[in-house]
Amino acid sequence: MTLTATPTAIYTEIEAAEEFRKEFSSSKPKMVRAYAGPFFFTDSDSANKDNPENFHYEYCSYMLPRLVYNNPRVQVKSRRVGAQRVVGEAIRHGLNRWCVDTDFRTTLVRGAVDYLFIHTVLLTTQEEDVRSLHESYKQQFGNKVPYLPRVTHIETEDFVFDPLGRTASDWRWAGHRFVRDKDDLLEEAKDEGSGWNREVLDELQELRDGKKQDDEPDRVSAPNRNEIVLYEVWYPEHYDEDKYDSAEEAAEDGFHGMIFTLAKGQCGPMSAVGKKKWVREPRPYYGPRWGPYSYIGAYPVPGESRKLSPLTAVEPLVRNLNQHARAVRDGAATYKRFPVVAGDDPKIAQAIKSAQHGHVLAVAGFTRDQVEVIEQGGLTAQQLESMALFKDQLDRNAGLGEAQRGATTSGATATETAVAANSSALRMDFIAQQWADGVTRTLRTVAWYLYHDDRVIFPLGEEASKDLGAEGAEAIIFEGGDFDTESGATFDDLELDIEPYSMERVDQGLLQRRTMELVGMVPNLVQMMAMAPDGVDWAALLDRIGDAFNAPGFGQLFYPDVIAQRMGAQAEPSGSEGPKLASTVGGPAGAPKGPQGASGGTPNPAQPQGAMTGAAMTVGAN
Repeated sequence: MTLTATPTAIYTEIEAAEEFRKEFSSSKPKMVRAYAGPFFFTDSDSANKDNPENFHYEYCSYMLPRLVYNNPRVQVKSRRVGAQRVVGEAIRHGLNRWCVDTDFRTTLVRGAVDYLFIHTVLLTTQEEDVRSLHESYKQQFGNKVPYLPRVTHIETEDFVFDPLGRTASDWRWAGHRFVRDKDDLLEEAKDEGSGWNREVLDELQELRDGKKQDDEPDRVSAPNRNEIVLYEVWYPEHYDEDKYDSAEEAAEDGFHGMIFTLAKGQCGPMSAVGKKKWVREPRPYYGPRWGPYSYIGAYPVPGESRKLSPLTAVEPLVRNLNQHARAVRDGAATYKRFPVVAGDDPKIAQAIKSAQHGHVLAVAGFTRDQVEVIEQGGLTAQQLESMALFKDQLDRNAGLGEAQRGATTSGATATETAVAANSSALRMDFIAQQWADGVTRTLRTVAWYLYHDDRVIFPLGEEASKDLGAEGAEAIIFEGGDFDTESGATFDDLELDIEPYSMERVDQGLLQRRTMELVGMVPNLVQMMAMAPDGVDWAALLDRIGDAFNAPGFGQLFYPDVIAQRMGAQAEPSGSEGPKLASTVGGPAGAPKGPQGASGGTPNPAQPQGAMTGAAMTVGAN
């Protein structure tokens, strides 16, 4: 049975989800303030102004280069041979170019910080390419309006999801909150195809007045901008019943679920129109079956769909450490050391006060019992021991020891330091892999649009030209869609992975050593290829060597048949083929395409409805 999809029912679901979110995200604002420090926020909470141990900043500064240092580079393989394998090659070049064109790294950096604090949500939509605003850009595609997937980072406070789901895959709905100018929406509502309901927009009274919302971090209040707070919610169980008889039939055309739009306050006690009508007409979601959202978390929690972040897990230990750090700091600040002299001889007190360091002070009639040095405040051995104990406890739980900080423990042997570093690296590697898995899911959503939507079109650039041996061509253009529908190939045949270490910061010394080791292997590998050109699957072996040395594409540097001929051996061709260039590498020219959307017209940029097509690369002087 599908969920009830009326404005009132969905608004009730959103309210319940927001209350649930407040329960597990209430600690994030204080953690963010502690991370940024007292000189970033004007914070009235003294507990957040006074944290001698800024562990949040230290942890983020260590982990961020491991999570996102560069744009990811993607490998795409196909379970099928022939044309579908070449389609995978086109998708690979398209994704790598897309990461650069859209500055994907900047989005990932913002998401990675949220990932360490609580979790990250990335939203993928299909929108008109902003570069198409320039006529010269469209002219190279025959004035066709190009589209491009867009990935947006959704703040924790703006994401809502089904609170009853046990895992993210069990969510029966998910959505997010955003803000639009009311005047802009009223202008768009003049176009009936936009779906905006002017009657509901006019009736809305609850506007964002420039002040912060109840669950938003403290910010400087802004003037009233006449903005409306909106929610978009994806319901995967629903479909466009006016055009399809079942969800399965809609899925064949690329539509998986429905998008419902509501405004904050439209179902409030003073609202009459908004309870019965949508602020925007429901529209089919054109996209992959797993939906537009990528939820990325670190550690699974039994019985919970949300995941546990590393900083949330150690937050009690961070606060405990700072409590003792404040005591140590205050003790050091109150330390005093001063002499007490006998009051019956003021000459002694004056002489001590005016004496300089290193000078010999001679006082007539002075005796030892006339002066005593007093010490007050300061640190105790117990305080220092407690501080070291709680710091070690935090480091053990967070996996951030002295070796990770670039320091060595006094008295520890090289073996002990290496063992500790390797143990910590295992934990950090898991956090990094969970992040990479989430980014891979997002890239797979982007790839879905590149594979199916024939409105996606953009130049690939010089790297693709060199890789495909087409340096003489003025341009290689990626075109989504256009594949052989009778071949049985589907998008699910493609296997997508991020190249190892492509996103994180790699030690330059280690990279140079690996490169020199690979260079040293080349002569031996060439001799072995000449001796046994057919007895070994050299492509698989070379790929495995390349993966082990973090050198993707290592096998493409060798040509076993050429080596065998040069060395006088007779080698049969392996039968495998590399990428080919044609007017359409995804399939034969003129292959049938799927229907253009449910309505047959130009889709709305915010919710595209495209063709069920494949992917292609074209070469020529555009």
